[in-house]
Amino acid sequence: MLKVDNGIDKEEKNTLSVGGFGGFQSDEAFLNVDFTGNGGKFILARINGQKLGEIGRDAIAPKITVNGTYTAEISVGKEFEIYSAYALDVLDGYRNAVVNVKDAETGEFLQTVDGKTLNGLDASATYKVVANKRQRIRIQYQAKDLSGRDASEVMYISALGEVSPEIAVGEIVQTVAKTGDKLVLPAYSAKDPLGGNVEIFVTVFDPEGKGSYINGEYVFTKKGSYKVVIAAFDEEGNMAEYGYYTEVV
Repeated sequence: MLKVDNGIDKEEKNTLSVGGFGGFQSDEAFLNVDFTGNGGKFILARINGQKLGEIGRDAIAPKITVNGTYTAEISVGKEFEIYSAYALDVLDGYRNAVVNVKDAETGEFLQTVDGKTLNGLDASATYKVVANKRQRIRIQYQAKDLSGRDASEVMYISALGEVSPEIAVGEIVQTVAKTGDKLVLPAYSAKDPLGGNVEIFVTVFDPEGKGSYINGEYVFTKKGSYKVVIAAFDEEGNMAEYGYYTEVV
């Protein structure tokens, strides 16, 4: 917007049209104005809604730009990068930005591979991190201008495990049975190496291949070979199983 003082006691506002303008080539732009003829006075009054004559009422917070794109998921135990970022303010220029990385559920800050706590670290640097457990990770970049206006960019990534549960099965005490006998299961247990919850299911397949989940007692009703499968599933569906056979005569 150009404000033109025409030598009278009023001002007129005229829009400056620039044909074929394709945008600035960087984050900084410079405006040069030349007057011909009677000359004049040029006043730059507003940038992106910020009135430059009212700097005490700063209306625009800094803009934060992250130098990279995060994926939605990462693997537990695999190293990933916290990208650098910068903040630019209309009135105050480049501002310092900081980064915080924490477990979204517990609020615990993560550590970099070289032992730094990701709480208010300089965002102009990059950091290497390893997620050692399943968790939802909150990454936040923050900046503040000289007027105290805050800017924040928040994103989330999920650390997922690709490790199967571990099953422990005791001695198989029933390798042979008779029709009418009840199934006798061995002692068994399962755990998630990453510390999550595990569900265990027991399935019996009769000689014809028909499977039945065991939720109580099971009686052998026909002769033949029965397959017993003990399966464990973690929170993400990773599975481990142990199977054995019982011959019914």
